[in-house]
Amino acid sequence: MELLTVVAIIAILAAVAYPNYIRVKQNTRRADAHAAVLATQAIVERYLSESNKGNIDNTDMALSQFTSYAAAAGSPVLTGGGYYKVSIVPDASAYTINATAIANGGTTACSTVAIPEAYDQCADTDCWVISMAAGNKQSTNSVGTVANASTTTCW
Repeated sequence: MELLTVVAIIAILAAVAYPNYIRVKQNTRRADAHAAVLATQAIVERYLSESNKGNIDNTDMALSQFTSYAAAAGSPVLTGGGYYKVSIVPDASAYTINATAIANGGTTACSTVAIPEAYDQCADTDCWVISMAAGNKQSTNSVGTVANASTTTCW
């Protein structure tokens, strides 16, 4: 009887602790994505300052400091933990830096994964894309809703 009681207590503790453990891991991976987005922004801003340019464009994406960040590059830049893919998307008036969650530390987009694993960053459906667009922090969830830094928990 005592053994059953101990097993029941351990099971209850595990049921409470495991979701918190997963949440802490997801938050740590988000912090890794934040660092990658901010470091990439620093690279872009330094380039713009040194080149006396107002914005980057698609021709700049061929430069050595940006080729690995291009969305179409064969080997995209991954965050330190390998759970987000970093890309720079230039447009006519500004640029956006995206850290997009990927499955199992590989290069598979979360949108193509049918059922994300609990330990996978794709299970963090609130923060599939962490972005910096024209200097504004934002995020996109798994259904495509974009939220700014004041209304999202991703930043």
